[in-house]
Amino acid sequence: MSEPEVKQIEIKAETRKDQPEVDVRCIHPLNRAGGNIRIDYGIEDGSFLELKNSIRENGIRQPMSAYRDKENEGQWIAVDGHRRLKASMELFEEEGLAFRAKITVIDSRTLSDEKMVIDMVITNSGKSL
Repeated sequence: MSEPEVKQIEIKAETRKDQPEVDVRCIHPLNRAGGNIRIDYGIEDGSFLELKNSIRENGIRQPMSAYRDKENEGQWIAVDGHRRLKASMELFEEEGLAFRAKITVIDSRTLSDEKMVIDMVITNSGKSL
């Protein structure tokens, strides 16, 4: 089965404030090992399944915070929204459903890797760590 075409959008100054929509397959977790520092995504208590069902029915409604991947043009690194990212990627893998998410763009030109990790922990507005 061939993968659907991923459409890239150009991010212009006026687009940043409007939160561009990005294909979730272009967004990667901050921790390239596969996720954020959370060990439990809510799988045990059923909240992750609830989130997946919500995304399946309504799409991703809450914007994710991300910065541009300096090494890969058109790719993004998630700072906030790892549960939504994981749920939407599972829906793509299991059911072929592709989703778009609004991105709150973080300017990464002046951020160190350590600052990005700290920002991820501080801006986690979803399920408690």
